[in-house]
Amino acid sequence: MGSGIILFDGVCNLCVWSVQFILRRDRRAYYRFAALQSPVGQHLLRQHGIQLPADESVVLIEGGHVYTHSEAWLRITRRLSGLWPLH
Repeated sequence: MGSGIILFDGVCNLCVWSVQFILRRDRRAYYRFAALQSPVGQHLLRQHGIQLPADESVVLIEGGHVYTHSEAWLRITRRLSGLWPLH
């Protein structure tokens, strides 16, 4: 089935909380995570040719595509259990 990779701002408390939120609701363990600032995060950014604006806090890499901002969050929530995939 594959997986999605979520790159998040590892120094942002809200972003770290969001990862915990996703982990609790990702019952199929679809997502993998890496901080944007980590060596793995930096490698994935380079590998996918991603240039981020300074205010970017989440990137979803899924199926060979890169999503940011609200599009990333909407795609992330569609795979979560509970009432989150409402769109």
